[in-house]
Parts: sequence; structure tokens; C-alpha cells
Amino acid sequence: MNLATALAEVGRIEADPTGGLAGNPAMANRARALLNNPDVILQGQFGVCAMTTAVRELLKHDRATFIALMDTLYLRLPFRGIAPPPTMIADLTGQAATKIPPGRPDTVDFMLARVLGMLFKVADEPTYNAQIAFSRRWNPNFGKATGSALDVFDLEARLLPDLKTAVVNSAPRLATQAAWLAGTAPAWAATPFPPALEEELKRKQYWLQQACGFGIDVVDVVVAETVPNKQWTITFKYDGAPRTLTVTAGGGPYDPLKVTAAVAGAVYEQGHLAVDVDGMLVLLKKIIGFAEAQARGSWKVEGEIGAVNTTLTAGGSSLVYAGTTASTELLQAKRAAAVARTGGHPYTVTRFMGDPAPRPAYYGMATPEPTHWVALTGPIVDAGTHWGLPLWSWRENFTVEIEKGHLGNWVYRWITGRVN
Repeated sequence: MNLATALAEVGRIEADPTGGLAGNPAMANRARALLNNPDVILQGQFGVCAMTTAVRELLKHDRATFIALMDTLYLRLPFRGIAPPPTMIADLTGQAATKIPPGRPDTVDFMLARVLGMLFKVADEPTYNAQIAFSRRWNPNFGKATGSALDVFDLEARLLPDLKTAVVNSAPRLATQAAWLAGTAPAWAATPFPPALEEELKRKQYWLQQACGFGIDVVDVVVAETVPNKQWTITFKYDGAPRTLTVTAGGGPYDPLKVTAAVAGAVYEQGHLAVDVDGMLVLLKKIIGFAEAQARGSWKVEGEIGAVNTTLTAGGSSLVYAGTTASTELLQAKRAAAVARTGGHPYTVTRFMGDPAPRPAYYGMATPEPTHWVALTGPIVDAGTHWGLPLWSWRENFTVEIEKGHLGNWVYRWITGRVN
């Protein structure tokens, strides 16, 4: 299916009065934009990196199947013989209403990835349930009830003076906070922020992303004291929406500061799903129907670089995904690339020395399974002391260099294959 035919098919779905695109030209135009540029598909929420990366592959190499996925979402048609759940639209609409600002056209992106998660449950419920268990290893809040105030992470008691300093430094910005969060005023000039607190918030945002699907924009935060010497709020805008964290002091001088976030809907409902290697293979082969998909690197991922590069240079619809264990570091590299691009500056490759920051082990395993799936966009390059990996993730193309001898602690496994 060529681009013109695919665009016409979006028009057909848009015109169907039973479809969710009917009467919503912004979302229909968003679908057309994705067909023109697959790399802009949004992947900002935890638990859908595998699904979004696969949708990107369909946009690049199999538009007919992408349109079939659109038909499933908006016309409730079966996808490759898999009937969508009856509550799919209601579930997805509810999720979108609680997790992204209303009316945003990339609601299309949000829903498309999650439809695959829902179809996963229908197609292979035992494996789906295994992936639910896998998701809970990374996020103990997975599936918590509506209205929960989630305990997302702790801050050390030593940071309490820095928190109080941040309140003072936020005072000049409070007058414009409401207008800025509403999008009616520009961002305020930066005021000093305690560096130790800033570093700790950046480091801990990994857990916030897992629990709530958003991180922390330290540049624009406002800190206010709501209960004297007891409770504070950290307010900022992330991914276009206002976000608030609540910090509560413990009873003793050495007790940690509890950081919570209120969630309007369940943390992850139907469609959100972190997948391990087995789950990724089921998703690609059984649900989407990729022609080939196999896991590589069970013992030493560096030993598979030759096979990975052979796949990447084969052309056509060949693909390589990396199951990474370092979401936080890669997210920072992506942001560096985005800042450089939007500022018109040449992007300097992010270089990592040694191993990523340690993650909690589970079941006695020192090296956890993937926390994030990324697509390789070109062959791995020998950069002397490092391996250079060109990647796509989070709507951005960027490159990282990982010190030789340490690649196995950044990449858990490879998935190689082809779409059709």
C-alpha cells in the first residue's frame, strides 16, 4: 500500500459515522502526519515502548497493517482475526482523559499502542498475564485503583533544608504560576534551585515515570509549603500538562520525605504493558504478524554485533530492537539530542563510561531484564574504546556510545527480524 492509498484509507475511516475519527479532523490529520513521518509517533508513557516501536515499524514498512490497526481502533473491526474487547473504546477514552490534556491530536498515538496491548490479552491471555507479573516487578503500583495517591519515591531527610530553600526561590514565580500552567503566559526566568535537590529529583524521576507516566521538569518547577514544616507541593508542566507532587516529612529528623502523586485513573489499565523478551516475540509474531523475529545475545550481546549489523544492512523491512536496562540514562541522551536539534546546534553523541546506574534486582538476578525497548536505525559502529549505537525512541533519533566490555549491562537482548 503506497502513501496515497494509505492516506485515502484514513479518509475512509474519518468519513465513517461509526468511527472515532468521524468529526475529529485534528486526530485524522494526526494519523496522516504519522504516515508521512513515522519517527514522530509519541511514546511518552511507561509500559508501551514495545507496542509503539512496533507501530512505528508498521508505519515505515507495512501501511496496510497499520490501516488495519486503525480499523480495529476506530471501526471495531478484528485485527488479523483477533476481535477487540467490547470495552476497548471506553477503556481507551477513559485512559486518554486522565493521562493527556483533552483535544490533543496525539491521542491517536496514545490509543494505537494500547490497542496492541488489549489485543495481546485476547490473543494469548496466559502470556499476557505473565507480562502483567513482569510489569509489577518494575512498578509495584501497576493496576492500583482509581484515585490512589501513589507513593512514587522518597527523598533523604538531609534534603529538607534544600526543599525549604526551593520554596523561597520559587516565590517570584508564584504570581505567574497559574497563568503559565494554563498556557497563557511564557515560562518565567529561571531562579536558583538547590543543586543537590535538583540532582536527586532528576535521578528519582525514573520511578515517577513508571508509576505515573511522566517525569520532572526541574527548570520550571515551583515549590510551595502547604503545611508548615510538614508538607510541600512541587508543581511543573510536563508533556504539555500540569503536574503536582506532594512531599510529606516524616515524624523524626532522620525519616525520609515521602513523595506522592495523585492519579485520576488507574496507574495502568488495559493496554499498558511492559514486556520481556518472550512477550516481545509474541507481540511481533503472533499478534502483529511480522515475518521474522528472534532473540539474540542470551550470553553475550557483544558477540551478536555482527549478526545485528548484517540484519541492519539487509535493507527492505529488516529491523533490530534492543532491550535496554538503562531507561533513565537513555532518556537523558534523547533530551540532549532534542535540545540540540530545537536550538539549531550540532548534536554531540552521548558517551557512557562503565555500567548504568544500578537497578533493583529481583528473584536474585543481578542483571534485570529490559526496562525499555528501542529501535536501532543503523549499524553499530566501532568507535575505538566504545560501541556507537544509533537509536530511535521517544520521538527522537539519537546516538549513544557505550564503553566496550560494558554493552551487556546496557543491552539485555537484541530482537532481529523483518516486517514482511
